[in-house]
This record gives sequence, structure tokens and C-alpha cells, in this order.
Amino acid sequence: PAITQTLTHTLSYTDDRDALRPDWVLLLEATSPGCVVIPVPTSISNAMAWLDFLDPNVVVLANGNDIGAEEIRDECERKVMHWAIENEKPLLGVCRGLQFINCYFDGGLTTDLNKEVSMNHVAERHVVSVSHPAFFDLLNGNVAAGTVNSYHNQGVQVNELAPGLTAFATTADGTIEGLVHDSKPIMAVQWHPERDGNDHALGSILVRKFFQEGRFW
Repeated sequence: PAITQTLTHTLSYTDDRDALRPDWVLLLEATSPGCVVIPVPTSISNAMAWLDFLDPNVVVLANGNDIGAEEIRDECERKVMHWAIENEKPLLGVCRGLQFINCYFDGGLTTDLNKEVSMNHVAERHVVSVSHPAFFDLLNGNVAAGTVNSYHNQGVQVNELAPGLTAFATTADGTIEGLVHDSKPIMAVQWHPERDGNDHALGSILVRKFFQEGRFW
């Protein structure tokens, strides 16, 4: 899989750095044994040609950086998304990745959830309601809710969902926690499956199945 990175600004160095949390590599290796993890350079100008050359079988839009905060990353991920769609590659978004996918398809974005919803979504665990039959089946039938982590203040509310996307998981305050594209192999979750450290966690189950089949809805 090819995975995008966070653009970081450090106090101990004068230059910026691309960063990828080690737990991402652990999750990708666990859910796709034998895989080669390819970090996408945030500043690369010819991302589509680079992906043409490497031809990854899955693309991941990872977490980090609020949308609009780092123009260079936003532009890189627009190119990465365009390449994945044009080449019909499975595309997984996580946290920021879910938000970016929704914005790419002309959906909305709430930039400060604390001002708009009743729940706190930063450094919390909360229940998500699953509302798609394919995910009930994946979770061994009639599983309507699960507990996930939450590390975000930007988010997508139900009334901001882009045309062509379907929400499969939401919180009680109407924040979208999982979405799929109606016709393309695109799935995204708002929580962080890479931080759970549990093979049986909801996120790990979804990621493993998505990597194996590309889509399951």
C-alpha cells in the first residue's frame, strides 16, 4: 500500500519533516501480510507519475494536519486521490482522510466540532452506530454499535455528506464515523484503527477485509 504522511514542523530542526507513525506500519503489515509499505512524499510534484511507476495495490490517506492547514499536503492528496480513482485502486481514508474524501467529492466540513456538536471528539472513546447491512454481516450479524477512539476536532456531519457517498457509521451527535462510495472502491473511517493495537477491534476488521477484497458492500 501507498500511504500519505503528515507534514510536521519541529522545534529542534530548521527544516520540515514528513512523518508516519510506526503503528501504521504495524497495522498494514498485520492486515496485509507480506506487504511493502510505501510512504508518499508530501512535497512530491509528480505524485501521479510516481504512483504509475510504483503501482501500489491499495492507497491510504492517513491522519494528521487539518484540512486547509498545509496546502502542499492538500494538493498532494488531491493528486493521489485522482490517481487511485483513475486506476480503480482501493482507497482507504482515516480521520483526516475521511474528511478529505468528503471534500474531494464536494461535501462539507465542520472545522470546529466543539462549537457545533454536543460530544467531545478529542482524546475520547465513544460509541458509533453501524447502519449498513454489509457491515452487519462483516461483524457477524446484527452488530449495530461499537466503541472506537476519537482524535479530531474537524469532522463531517450527516448533512454535509457529499453526493455519491453513504455513511455506514455515525455518533449520537450526527458526526459521520464511517463512509463508503456508492460505486467506487473507497472506504473511510473517522477513528484510528492503527492506534487500537487489537486485531479484533472494529477498525482492524474493516481494514483487513477491505485490503483483502477492495470492497465488501
